Amino acid sequence: MEILEDWSLQNSVGILIVLGVTLSAARTVDGIAQVLIVFVGVVVA
Repeated sequence: MEILEDWSLQNSVGILIVLGVTLSAARTVDGIAQVLIVFVGVVVA
């Protein structure tokens, strides 16, 4: 149970970091942002 909660917490933090990086990339290079979005989609799926 604790392991699941820890994984969920780490996963949530990871998602926030990825979203932040994606937003930053979108402001500079659209190509990188698209790659990150696709990567996130694959990981979530």
